[in-house]
Amino acid sequence: MEALTGCTRDELIGAPFKNYFTDPERAETSIKLVLSEKKVTNYELTARARDGRETVVSYNATTFYDRDRRLQGVFAAARDVTESKRVEEEIRTLNAELTSANKELEAFSYSVSHDLRAPLRSIDGFSQAFLDDFGSTVPEEGRENLERVRRATQRMGQLIDDMLLLSRVTRREMHMQETDISALAADVTGELALDNPQRDVQLTIEPGMAATGDPQLLRIVLVNLLGNAWKFTSRRQHAHVSMGTVRDPEHGPAFFVRDDGVGFDAKYKEKLFVAFQRLHAQEEFPGTGIGLATIQRVIRRHGGDVWAEGEVDRGATFYFTIPDLHVSCPVKGKQP
Repeated sequence: MEALTGCTRDELIGAPFKNYFTDPERAETSIKLVLSEKKVTNYELTARARDGRETVVSYNATTFYDRDRRLQGVFAAARDVTESKRVEEEIRTLNAELTSANKELEAFSYSVSHDLRAPLRSIDGFSQAFLDDFGSTVPEEGRENLERVRRATQRMGQLIDDMLLLSRVTRREMHMQETDISALAADVTGELALDNPQRDVQLTIEPGMAATGDPQLLRIVLVNLLGNAWKFTSRRQHAHVSMGTVRDPEHGPAFFVRDDGVGFDAKYKEKLFVAFQRLHAQEEFPGTGIGLATIQRVIRRHGGDVWAEGEVDRGATFYFTIPDLHVSCPVKGKQP
């Protein structure tokens, strides 16, 4: 109190408590509260020193009694929270600015995507129309060049869609609920099998997997992870893809998606979740390089983590955690 008020000990002892605060009535109320309720927790007051300096303090106070339960007095301790209040205000200001910036960014993203899609559709559409109308009179090399133009515009369109998705999953409001991960994985792999009826993929999905999360965002995770497993096993005549759970020594309970496809060089695994980073040429395996970055953002929004292990030509395993995972997990490395 000497430090807060600039008064000496002798001046403070016996003086009214309310005299040293910017709001005397609130200070007096704190005494009444502790006497009636036996204690006060985190009661904020602003102390004013002799020199006009003000300090925000958080009071915790309680009454104490003798053996006959007669009130003897009040013990109070004050903590200087001036700096934390300043930081809280800065955070509120930053959050408000961030919310405004995100709204502007979203509007800008949709505007740009619309403005980009229009000329892309024109390029693709007129190229196709030209091939339909005059393809028979165009040399083979010319037709191939036009097809390259079409493929490039389609890739650009997919890139725009993926970038917008990456942006949306960061800002989208979360709707948390109990989610059947096993059923979600079965639904996603069922669609993959329908889209690729010529593929021979042995699929294993552990039953009973569940977690508390946003079902739509978690579906995006599985669409990307299982879609990658399907894609990167396309050179296998008989491919194997599995999804289950393990208990990782470092991360605890975790989901995994494992395949026996082309894998990747482990020295590049830190680049996997960086947007636009690709470990395989577009000609080998098509894609935009944004899917894994999207997965990471979704999982981190759930408070989890994602990582990968792999070897060239020996497949890959992607792991991710959700804090509220409901399943009995085997030790990592053992097949469930």
